[in-house]
Amino acid sequence: MTKRKYRSEIAGAMHETVRGMHKLGVVDKQTMREFDVRCLTAVEELSSHDIVALREKAGVSQAIFARAERDGGLCQQDRKRRKATKRIDT
Repeated sequence: MTKRKYRSEIAGAMHETVRGMHKLGVVDKQTMREFDVRCLTAVEELSSHDIVALREKAGVSQAIFARAERDGGLCQQDRKRRKATKRIDT
């Protein structure tokens, strides 16, 4: 599951409330989409150079980075372990 970024703390509280109502069937899909637009921040477009910079900063290979992004991101422990391995390899 991806972490949501809200425009504000109040927007986050409102979105979570409506999201719960949507799960219960009280709110329809269209209303939920409208709340998504109003409450969530826009997704930032990244260039290929930005993605390479993120991957190198995390200290992981392209395959690991792709898998981690698919699975929801690298945890801090994985980043530390990979950094330590990288230092040993060099």
